[in-house]
Amino acid sequence: SSGINAEYGYRGKAVEAPIAVELKRAVKINKLSKGFLLRLIDARSTIKPYNSLHEVEQAADNTFSTVNYLTMETLGFKSVDIDHAASHLGRCEGLIGLIRSIPFLQSQQTTLIPNTTLAKAGISQTEIIRGENPEKLKDVVHDIASSAHLHAMHCERLIGTLPAAARVGFLPLVPAKLFLERLEKYDFDLSNSRTLVRPPLLYLRLVRRKLVYTFQTNFELAKQSKPRKK
Repeated sequence: SSGINAEYGYRGKAVEAPIAVELKRAVKINKLSKGFLLRLIDARSTIKPYNSLHEVEQAADNTFSTVNYLTMETLGFKSVDIDHAASHLGRCEGLIGLIRSIPFLQSQQTTLIPNTTLAKAGISQTEIIRGENPEKLKDVVHDIASSAHLHAMHCERLIGTLPAAARVGFLPLVPAKLFLERLEKYDFDLSNSRTLVRPPLLYLRLVRRKLVYTFQTNFELAKQSKPRKK
């Protein structure tokens, strides 16, 4: 039904579901891409176990990255370079989401960690669920976090090449990097309560980063409006 409502929102037909109504409004105001929205809906409705980190990243690209694409469209930015940076950010966010899900899913007697990642560390799904072999679980977390870190670095490098006004759309990179730093600081140990808590100064860091982007935007605008010397 979500897919049908999404289509109705694009065709201008009357809909009653609150989500569909807001979706239609957002599409009309921000001219959002139909393909991104439908891909997000399809991805959310077809969640399945992962066999490799590559599959995790593909799923993240269809969900987290797609939200980033839509966010940038809402801000008025559409380009291949912006989509490239947004894709790396989304893949980073998806891998972090996988890490953060481990303790909760353990309590539910399941896990989403790919089989190839478990085999590489020499640990089984049963051991993960039972909380056994904590040192090997650290290896698993380290492996996933390393991939997330690479995407974070690629995203950060690409952000520097984008128009300053577009960079505010990449503020989620701030908490992502802070989380990866905390993981490394506490030796990738998810049983350590300090690993998963929200950084106390996150809000201030986000405000500071936004102020930096605002300054950079104003500087670029001033530079563009400055009359050329004859």
